[in-house]
Amino acid sequence: MMRVFDGLRRAAAVAFLATGLAVPSWGAAQPAAGELDPEVLGPMIRDYLLTHPEVVVEAIEAYQARQDALEAERVRERLVSYRASIDAPAFRPVLGNPDAGLTVIHFFDYNCGFCKRMREDVNAVLEADPDLRFAQIEFPILAESSAIAARAALAADRQDLYEPFHNALMAYRGTLDEGIIFAIAEGEGLDLDRLRADMGDPTVTATLQANRVMAEALGIRGTPAYVIGDRVIPGAVGVPGLVEAITAARRQG
Repeated sequence: MMRVFDGLRRAAAVAFLATGLAVPSWGAAQPAAGELDPEVLGPMIRDYLLTHPEVVVEAIEAYQARQDALEAERVRERLVSYRASIDAPAFRPVLGNPDAGLTVIHFFDYNCGFCKRMREDVNAVLEADPDLRFAQIEFPILAESSAIAARAALAADRQDLYEPFHNALMAYRGTLDEGIIFAIAEGEGLDLDRLRADMGDPTVTATLQANRVMAEALGIRGTPAYVIGDRVIPGAVGVPGLVEAITAARRQG
């Protein structure tokens, strides 16, 4: 609502400029010298905007575009604080080439249908591009079982079975529960006793908390989402969307 109000106020200023009059100072106790009385201004603004309603739309669109550009710049600045650690070869878990020149930051939830739909697309892009790595950011936001699955996946990484377990969880159709998660883990050859112990490790908890902080800083509220270069790309964009963003990021250097 505040954005709309600001946009309308800007539209009113445009209307005044169009009439050749001074732009009023809203909030002033009394009109400044050379300005018309508010009782005169109000009807004039109303008449102008009713005659030229496109001014309101243009003002709101311009305001929104400016706000979007500012937010994009803030995201680029925030990414600087995360790049050093995520781009490091030691960062885990990752899919693809751990020493690749370009890193895609991948936010997902194991109960997210769109994330599951993107699984084959992500794997296809990784298979076709040997100089690419996906930094896997477990971001469980949809259900309690999402958090259990995320903990299990991070723990599975300690048994060097993250990728097959991750793919198996993503391939499962339907809502996960604890029993299904451990059945999938057992099917992928994980030591369940060790898995349960590692799921409770404080490091796993700290990783999930850090992932949430990162998501909030980058304005990510849903899954899937990808950070490629200096862009945040939400949604199931498919192979074409990923490839286009990856190509653009490499072109920018």
